[in-house]
Amino acid sequence: LAGQTRDITFIKLKFSDFNNQLSPSSDEKKVFYKSNISLFQTEEKTNLKYIELSDIKLRDKLKISEDQLKEEYSSYLEDFDTSTRRSASHIEIKVTNKRTREAALSLASELKEMAESGQDFSALVVEFSEDEGSKNTGGDLGVSDGTTFPVEFENALKGLEEGQVSDPVVLGNSIHVLKLLKVQIPTPKSFDSMRLSLKESLEDNLISSRFSDLLDRASNLVFTSGSLDSISEELQIPVLETGLFVKEFAPNPFKDSNLLESLFLEREKPKGYLSDLIELSEGQAVIYEVIDFQEKKILPYGEVESEVLEELVKELAEAEISKKSNQILLGLREKISFSSIADKNGLKLESYKGVQRNSSLLPSTTLLDLFNISRAEQSPFGESILENNNRIIYMVEAINDVEENFEQDQTNAFSTFLNRERKLSELAEIQSSLRQSAKISIYNSN
Repeated sequence: LAGQTRDITFIKLKFSDFNNQLSPSSDEKKVFYKSNISLFQTEEKTNLKYIELSDIKLRDKLKISEDQLKEEYSSYLEDFDTSTRRSASHIEIKVTNKRTREAALSLASELKEMAESGQDFSALVVEFSEDEGSKNTGGDLGVSDGTTFPVEFENALKGLEEGQVSDPVVLGNSIHVLKLLKVQIPTPKSFDSMRLSLKESLEDNLISSRFSDLLDRASNLVFTSGSLDSISEELQIPVLETGLFVKEFAPNPFKDSNLLESLFLEREKPKGYLSDLIELSEGQAVIYEVIDFQEKKILPYGEVESEVLEELVKELAEAEISKKSNQILLGLREKISFSSIADKNGLKLESYKGVQRNSSLLPSTTLLDLFNISRAEQSPFGESILENNNRIIYMVEAINDVEENFEQDQTNAFSTFLNRERKLSELAEIQSSLRQSAKISIYNSN
């Protein structure tokens, strides 16, 4: 299939040919204007003044003193855990019905002697330990600060130095031989090495606290104050103004989708309306006041006559090119020769032989349509609608098989090509459908 080619004949219908032939009358334009009045109106606009509360601005004003840093460092030292850390491994010998406690203790003692004589402790673990959970990791018990291991283990390890092996330790129905691997005594970092992290920690904590207090104050002022200006004066935060804007081009910080819905969909916000405190994110909030709100306004016909003509001509041209395309396809279904149809309509009939899937002779959407036609189809013809609304009406004259042996990289590349072309075809179909069923145009007046 990858090597197949197609021999085709086709004609092109250019949208511009239909578009340029149309000259609607004045009455037709006015009827279209009245029937599509929603296309010729301004968008809603609003103008706001607001204050923005931001923890970033608090950070800019924040100064951390040397005394605060030292106090924070003292708290760090007080909380610092200096407990000795010990890491250890072990060999477990279990007391069972077949092994008495005395026998287990005897074996554990022998293992201690073997380890002290120089035999590798990890090898002894693999050969003798009955703790399946640690047997394959050298008997590793992890690290303890003096409270993690059983108290019997902790007491035994405290009497050892690094590398030493303990006497047998009895723990319930098991006997253990412990090896102290490493001893670590944590030491706190120096003040100088922690200066930056201490400063950042202090700033984060102070800003979080102060911003929370600021939000509380601002929220209370909304209810006790009558205007944004008085809130601004009380909080010492400047009032800013957005200028008139439409929903699609909202300025910061009003790009938040929920806030936009509130601004443009809820109509109970008259001029002078003062909002509640609105938290946009963890460190950002706004309070706004409506200066102006302009409803959608239908534009007079005289102001948009040229736009009306453009939209009407486009709609009529789309109808005409679709009508012509359907007539041609109907003729092909009725077995009228392609050449006769082309001559009757004054269209040029073109042909290509041996067209490949990745040919540059035709648009990719047309190629995909062509190669979706199989030999079994009764009507090997179709229509391809391009992005600019041009049409190609084609007939497959022959399907040619070519035997080829593809390498894996060629197969992968071809698969990628097909997926890309399929997506392009689907996109073109969606765009065409939208053009025919959902034409939306907005005209602004400043």
